Amino acid sequence: MLKSTSCLLILGAVACFSARPALAVDYEAPFRDNAPALLQHDAQAALKANPKDAAAWAWMARALYEQGQFDAAQYALNKAGNGREALLARGDYALFVGEFPAAIDYYTQAQKLAKDDVNAAWGIAAATLRSNQYDKAYELAKAALPAATKAGPFWQSRVLVVLGGAQGLKANLGNLMEKIHYGPGVKGTLEQAVSVYPRNADAQMALGRFYLEAPGVIGGDPAKSLPYLEKAVGMQPYDYEIVAWYIRGLVANHQNAKAREALADYHKKFLREPEALREVTNIHA
Repeated sequence: MLKSTSCLLILGAVACFSARPALAVDYEAPFRDNAPALLQHDAQAALKANPKDAAAWAWMARALYEQGQFDAAQYALNKAGNGREALLARGDYALFVGEFPAAIDYYTQAQKLAKDDVNAAWGIAAATLRSNQYDKAYELAKAALPAATKAGPFWQSRVLVVLGGAQGLKANLGNLMEKIHYGPGVKGTLEQAVSVYPRNADAQMALGRFYLEAPGVIGGDPAKSLPYLEKAVGMQPYDYEIVAWYIRGLVANHQNAKAREALADYHKKFLREPEALREVTNIHA
């Protein structure tokens, strides 16, 4: 009888471990603040308690790719299952490495599981913008902004970046009336994105890019671009788009020695990312 009881207790412990709910960890906090090593630590702690914690695997993937560990991130994504968190993480990864149609597909699948998901709505708008569908991205970002603002300054900032980027493309590539209508508002939108959440690397990059590319009549000034681009690359050194715009900023400000050094490092970091290599084909430092 004692042996049978011990056996039941062991099985009970195993069952308890297998069915244990995910730890109540605020994974988004280190993600918001560009602290992938801390995010990795939190995810590892959760996985030590429950190796089948799908959410922890999804956040682990984010932590890994933000540190340039792309193969390990893929492994984590494979362990994350097919739930909403896994789909969002796959969308974030695809967007990070420049696979925009795949990103839209993953975010859309996640949105079907939770129609009000702010991450999914932002991701669809962001990947649509990066696919140069700026009219559609503008409408998507406008629709996503109220919920993002309610969700907090991080998400508000992220959606404002997409909105400002879409405004910029509409002004740059549109007709005369669109240039007049959208051009003056781009700077204000991007300044708001930086102001509400300064730790958003994409916001810092977008405002730096505005100063780099915009005509002087609406506030463009390449000399003002570098502080924002430097902040962005300091926060996200493995985001190829951010690093590429930082290099462009160095070139525009005649810091060619730094630009050559950064470009050489860029090729080492992103050797296996075709989209990243295409991003710098027209940079001559």
